[in-house]
Amino acid sequence: MRHHGFKFMLAGFIMTCMLTFASSHVFARRHTYTISSSKTELSFEKVSGYDVIKLSGRHFMNKIGEPALPVRNIYVALPGDVHITDLELVSFNVEEISGKYHIYPAQPPVPTKKGATPGPFVQPKASIYNNSESYPKDIIRYVGTGSLGGQKIAMLQVYPIQYIPSEGILKFYDQIKFNLITKPNDQSPSIILKSYTAQSVYNQISKDLVINPEDIAKNPNYALPSVDFFEYLIITSDALVSSFQPLAEWKTKKGIPAVIRTTSWINSNYSGSDLPERIRNYLKIAYQDSGTVWVLLGGDTEIVPCRYVRIVFETYTEDIPCDLYYSDLDGNWNYDSDSWYGEPEDSLDMFPDVFVGRAPISTIQQAEGFVNKVFTYSRTPTTDYQLKGLFFAEYMDAQTDQGIAKDIIIDRYIPQSFGPVDRLYERFGNLNAETVVDSLNAGFNIANHCGHAWYDLLCTGPNYVWSWDFDNLNNAPKYTGILVSGGCWPAAIDYDCIGEHFVNAPNGGGFFIGNSRYGWFSPSFPGYGSSDLFDQAFFSEVFLKSKPQLGVALAGSKLLYAADAQSVNDYRWICFALILLGDPEMALWTDEPHTLTLHYADTIVVGESEFLVSVTRSDQPVEDALICVTKGDEVYESGLSGADGQVRLGIFPTSAGTLSITVTAPNFLPHQCYSVVVADKPHITYCNYVIDDSFGNNDGIVNSGERIGLFLNLTNSGNQTAYAVVGSLSTSSALVEVIQDDLADYGDMTGGDMATGEFSFDVSSTASDRDVIYFNLNVTADGGLSWNPQIAVTVGAPVLVYWRGIINDGPDGDGFADPSDTVSLQVTVKNEGLGNGEGTYGVLNTDDSYIDILSDSAWFGNLGPGEGAISDIPYELAISGTCPDEHIAWLSISLVGENYSTIDSFRLFVGDLRFFDDVESGPGGWIHSGTIDEWHITTHRSYSEQHSWYCGNEGTWQYSNGFTAYLVSAPVVLAEDFMLSFWTWHYIESGWDYAFCEIDPGEGWRELGLITGQSGGWVQKTYDLSEYAGDTVQISFTFFSDDDGAQFEGWYIDDIKIIPQTPDFMCGDCNGDGTIDLGDVLHIVSYLYKGGPAPDPLEAGDCNCDDTIDLGDLLYLVAYLYKGGPAPVC
Repeated sequence: MRHHGFKFMLAGFIMTCMLTFASSHVFARRHTYTISSSKTELSFEKVSGYDVIKLSGRHFMNKIGEPALPVRNIYVALPGDVHITDLELVSFNVEEISGKYHIYPAQPPVPTKKGATPGPFVQPKASIYNNSESYPKDIIRYVGTGSLGGQKIAMLQVYPIQYIPSEGILKFYDQIKFNLITKPNDQSPSIILKSYTAQSVYNQISKDLVINPEDIAKNPNYALPSVDFFEYLIITSDALVSSFQPLAEWKTKKGIPAVIRTTSWINSNYSGSDLPERIRNYLKIAYQDSGTVWVLLGGDTEIVPCRYVRIVFETYTEDIPCDLYYSDLDGNWNYDSDSWYGEPEDSLDMFPDVFVGRAPISTIQQAEGFVNKVFTYSRTPTTDYQLKGLFFAEYMDAQTDQGIAKDIIIDRYIPQSFGPVDRLYERFGNLNAETVVDSLNAGFNIANHCGHAWYDLLCTGPNYVWSWDFDNLNNAPKYTGILVSGGCWPAAIDYDCIGEHFVNAPNGGGFFIGNSRYGWFSPSFPGYGSSDLFDQAFFSEVFLKSKPQLGVALAGSKLLYAADAQSVNDYRWICFALILLGDPEMALWTDEPHTLTLHYADTIVVGESEFLVSVTRSDQPVEDALICVTKGDEVYESGLSGADGQVRLGIFPTSAGTLSITVTAPNFLPHQCYSVVVADKPHITYCNYVIDDSFGNNDGIVNSGERIGLFLNLTNSGNQTAYAVVGSLSTSSALVEVIQDDLADYGDMTGGDMATGEFSFDVSSTASDRDVIYFNLNVTADGGLSWNPQIAVTVGAPVLVYWRGIINDGPDGDGFADPSDTVSLQVTVKNEGLGNGEGTYGVLNTDDSYIDILSDSAWFGNLGPGEGAISDIPYELAISGTCPDEHIAWLSISLVGENYSTIDSFRLFVGDLRFFDDVESGPGGWIHSGTIDEWHITTHRSYSEQHSWYCGNEGTWQYSNGFTAYLVSAPVVLAEDFMLSFWTWHYIESGWDYAFCEIDPGEGWRELGLITGQSGGWVQKTYDLSEYAGDTVQISFTFFSDDDGAQFEGWYIDDIKIIPQTPDFMCGDCNGDGTIDLGDVLHIVSYLYKGGPAPDPLEAGDCNCDDTIDLGDLLYLVAYLYKGGPAPVC
């Protein structure tokens, strides 16, 4: 009774919380968020006597002559029915960075056009640099709100570093908490027609963009499509309709309904001041009412005109050909009616609503060539070049090696499974027009150019690739999926531009992304210019965020800088100028092409039925394959396969004939096949299955070793009776020991009848979690009729794993298990499987002679799929006094439950494995060497006390020319979640000489980080070493000096530590106030039931460790606080 009383009390408590929040959120609502930055991500350099402060992954403020400090764009998903009224700064953590600084003033970006050079250095603005007020004044600001496919998104900018110029002081904000205040709109948001598959595209983009992705799915603002529905729209001239018709038909056939509209039809049927405005007005209607997602502008500008947008930036006034005009459909691009489009005073939000590409063709032959390239690349490719990439880069000026910018992309965004990427760099001496053309002719899937350009050329170091060089490419059929250039004007679609020549090359080339006017670079800062940042973002979208469709990847790269682009600057310029010359829906290959296997009914009957398709590769399910079935005007249905590789499509063919089936999936070759439609026959289809595992653990899940009763429901979707229907179940799967009952008599089934057959089978004891068993059901009926549906049954099993352990060695301990210690070990285990881990207990064991387990058993209880649990009592262990320091003991935990057992192993690290060297006790175990070995201990500079390691010449304080020197640690054993930390002072020739931090886990040296330039004082560097836990490693500090004769002071290292990392949140502390209490319960209630802010961070709210935040976490937290339940175990 006490237990039930608690349940009723808890239910009443939760309802009270929900009603409280309902009454307090009728009007203004506060949404709380926290942004964190790490001081370890800071780096310092000296450029032209000024300090440059970099924050990893952030770009610079770019107000000319003002301090160039790091800025971070923040995007927040909002409900569609609210608007922001205020921004409140709630709290922050701030510390002063040691030293005095003279911050580099932002300089004008330089166009990436042929012959462009930096102008005169812009001196610091005296009004700011002589001021004692903090710059910028605010550490966070609200920029505006945009709409991405109907999802409302707020734009903010965060400034983690403030500068007091007159005093040279820098303040670093490592945590900023803020509120967005919203109020309801007067009107409900408009409903936008979207299919499920289309909406999933927008959802993925939004979730990758915002800091609260968990709120995206809570705010749907779309409806299912109606009759006049098309996702893919081609706009072209009357003369080119027939040339693009095959492309429209293919898109439609694969599940993306496509139509062609002519410019003449749009011109006659829609209003506007000119044809571009009429086209955009039509697109707004198509997007809103017809579900349009993809737009291909089928022609050069004389066929589908561009919109010129006006931008006045620095000394440049330009009218930019801009296809974003057809993508960003919100607002009025000429709101002030001054005939200059795209000005900040107009009402565009710079967010895409549809994804736009352009086929830059002028003739029927070119249009047919474009369509053929799309088909060859995506449908019938040569399969030996998809993992090949080509990057070619030159010096923009003497100080700006864009090869460094390319290396950033390769190192950060290109996975190791892709490539290796071929590099043609002016720095290497292998870049010229001939090597670029020869390489393209050899066949590369992805190419990237970083250098100057013009409308008819790409600069390649000592010479140029011209338009006619692209005309003569012969890489067909190995068409380049995309060539991206950050140069000036290569996609100037109002000229005969080189990008068009690449796309229209008759025997080669491929598809192109480039600027229709200037791109921009930052002298002396390769990788940090605005064009560099957009370049990096594109490859991040394709590879890291898994958005291989060209239009989506380009749109995603622009969205990252939409907050910057709200003002007139180079970011806005590039958002306007970057154009895709290609099919926006076409996906890049990011892996070798694979082959699909399909299972489906080869004959069906006229009338309503469900059509089941299984999609596999090597007998494994393929998830998220797009399956489309069509039959003239009678049938058109599509859907995505699930985790079992299957999809059911409701169809209603009305006549005999052929049903076409088309299946596509990322990195798979398309599969096309057919099913015959007949009239006046019975047609038996498989509906679903129900299992009976009462002979096993009776949990409703198919488990290994169980006997499963399988009830298969069939229906007769035909129009005639099937007599004496019998089902025979078979499988070739090794996951089934035996089918006990393989026959079932379904009797006579009239049209529309459903019947159930009972089968049984024994699951193999070798079956694993998430295995899919495919059965074939051979159904026969009198008259020689037969059907053969495939049934997919998923196996679920508990997969219990050791998750983490916490050592308690007493109030005066150091948190480590040391020799002679008696310690308690609190263990958390997690169920990563689909089965239930019922009645789980764990027994600890070890063969290590130094470890005596005093208390070896603990209870974990019931763990459902995805849940975690902490041992009810800690394990007790005694460490022998003879145990050596830096010892690794292997422990095993036997996790036993009902009908389940497993053993997982983990390491117990004995001794204080932390490493600390302040260089005050001599060289210790460090060894130094080199072609010229200039490493030694000095007192000239130090971070702490008197000594540090120095690579350079004592007395002259300058390093030598042309050498490599190494400083290597003694072997060190790494425990779980350790990191390397050290302080560095360096003055190194930027971009030419380098300092490397490396690690050798016994398999060769791997780079942890690279340093160049000037630090501007002592700065701390940290590197995560958790992937090397349990390894014995060595750390190396390697200094490289080239032979150009330019040398500076060198490199100092001090206070080297290898220590544990500490988590930056407390599990259960949902509101981030440092305690777990009623406020956290209310926070979860608000989040779950009133659209309030998410736990901060999100992981802090996953109290039961099941990877979701739901009612279970709320109950878990209340039980912990008020019923003595277990602590949260995020």
